[in-house]
Amino acid sequence: MTPRHAQLLAGDLDTEILVRYIDRFLMYYIRTADRLQRTAPWVESIEGGLDHVRDVVCADSLGLAAEFEAAMERHVANYKCEWKGVLEDPDKLSRFVSFVNAPDEIDSTVTFTERAGRKVPVPIGMPQVRSR
Repeated sequence: MTPRHAQLLAGDLDTEILVRYIDRFLMYYIRTADRLQRTAPWVESIEGGLDHVRDVVCADSLGLAAEFEAAMERHVANYKCEWKGVLEDPDKLSRFVSFVNAPDEIDSTVTFTERAGRKVPVPIGMPQVRSR
């Protein structure tokens, strides 16, 4: 996979139009891209490339803008953070232990420090591999 520089879809937008275009772009991408296909290869694979995507997203050339925006609104309205649900449910949270067969044991190899006011794991060094 080759990293790509960003390509400008539209410029000089107010916040409302920017969010609307992002919503449309994401919904068009979700509906037309292959599973796990990244955005740059997706744009390249579409006949007409970025110009076509720009026409669909900014000029509503396919007449789907309202449908895309409504789909995004439904998604946002129904979104539930799975991790928040885990943190709020003691039964689910209890599944996240260092050792499944010894849930009360603490993994001594996992330590934390505070960085910028946040608790973060201390990185462990890479193991040394001995040559034979």
